Amino acid sequence: MALKLINGLFYYEHTFNDIDNQALIDEIKYTKENPDRPDLDDSRPHPLDLNDEGMDMQHTFYEDVPLTNESLTLLGEKVQGVCDGIFNMKQSVMCEEIWGHVIPPGEQTMVHNHGSNTPVGGSKNELGLSWVYYPHMPVRSGNLIFIASANQQRVMWEIESTPSTLYLFSRDILHFTPRNASKETRISVSGNCVLGPQLINVIRKDIGFKSNFWYFQGREGENIVDRDKDNGKKEK
Repeated sequence: MALKLINGLFYYEHTFNDIDNQALIDEIKYTKENPDRPDLDDSRPHPLDLNDEGMDMQHTFYEDVPLTNESLTLLGEKVQGVCDGIFNMKQSVMCEEIWGHVIPPGEQTMVHNHGSNTPVGGSKNELGLSWVYYPHMPVRSGNLIFIASANQQRVMWEIESTPSTLYLFSRDILHFTPRNASKETRISVSGNCVLGPQLINVIRKDIGFKSNFWYFQGREGENIVDRDKDNGKKEK
């Protein structure tokens, strides 16, 4: 396993050798210029709706681009396969959101973390993972930087982001990318996964913190499990 330590927390790296990166880049660039194409995923705000009154102009949605349903399915299956290997079970996670991310030269991504919208077991589930995939990585275009709070310390950890690489991490961890200092627009793909019912059940009973999930989340197990139970159905 390619788990990497961030001051008590881990992230996971995985390289894909069978994704057509150039096709993915071309699709996202085309969609950015043609947001009215009919074959887009509609699970997130549509680019044509972002100028509606009341929308927060500082939200990272303004950097996002929907994927086609074909690309969404492909990447969702790839990420789920990686997670199934990590947690040693089928359908360990479900990818609830996937989107392209476009950062032109001189721009950057603000500090943020990811939320969860999809109900699991009939309720809003707060347990999940987030990820980013880089189909390319122009030199000086801005690495991924985590801001981690662990062991009563707060640290910034810069990842030397590389092409064809998936980075999987806690949905709660703050992260950002600095200013794109290259002359090329940087394209990436991000997503959120919620834990599947089987993995949630394992975690609820995992008083010894044996699941690989705790590498990503840290060892504050009682708070995490109690929070999930409060938001989910009571076990019979």
